[in-house]
Amino acid sequence: MFKLIFTLLALVFGAFAVSAQEKLPEYGNIADLTGMNKIYVSADSTNSRKFILDELKKYPALQLVTSPDEAEFILECKQTGHIIVPEILGRENPTFEMVAYTLKDGRRRVAWSETKTSLRPATSLLTRDFVKALKKIRGEKK
Repeated sequence: MFKLIFTLLALVFGAFAVSAQEKLPEYGNIADLTGMNKIYVSADSTNSRKFILDELKKYPALQLVTSPDEAEFILECKQTGHIIVPEILGRENPTFEMVAYTLKDGRRRVAWSETKTSLRPATSLLTRDFVKALKKIRGEKK
């Protein structure tokens, strides 16, 4: 009986290990996005998404889509924490991480990512950095 329970537990935990590995992202580079133009934006707040969309609209080579199913790649931005700066009267500076990735067979392939903490809207700064990197790899002028 003990062997049967042990075998079942091993199978269950083995299935979890395989399942977790299947969800791990792959890592590429910004060149993966060279010929792609349809972009879907995901952010953890409406305000952050608005800042990102406003910056992306300045770059007409990208086509903003309203569904991830229509997108060739996804730009995702999340607040990951914050830093309190005592020198500026204890002001809180949010930390954001932005990731550009493609989806293939349900697996994310990360093409670009950056994290930034700033007094200015970090979402706008990150979006500008992303567009700058994309233009560079595509051989476009700044």
